Amino acid sequence: MKLSLAFRFLSTNKDYPSLITQQVKSNPIVMYSRTNCQQCNKAKLLFSEYKLTPYTIEIDQQEDATSLREAVESLTKQKRTPMIFIKGESIGGLGGLKNMLKNKQIQADLQNLK
Repeated sequence: MKLSLAFRFLSTNKDYPSLITQQVKSNPIVMYSRTNCQQCNKAKLLFSEYKLTPYTIEIDQQEDATSLREAVESLTKQKRTPMIFIKGESIGGLGGLKNMLKNKQIQADLQNLK
């Protein structure tokens, strides 16, 4: 079962705020995750159930994980993973995703983002 795509940042680029902004603008669904995070794994399964594949960055798999995590926290004002962006906007984490998926119109909109 394909849960998500995971990407690594280029280690030569340390301008994480700009890189994060670029990723969020370039991809309809972006999730900053950690490989050992139970909430992240639940979000991945939920995306899979709706046949959605977020652009996923596993923070703990990056060379400079601490700097990346701090940059995402600064942009989202959120300290826990997952940190999810849909259509360029932070929706929070797993709870935000679940709330969005309760709305049938939003479900349809998300299906169109594939």
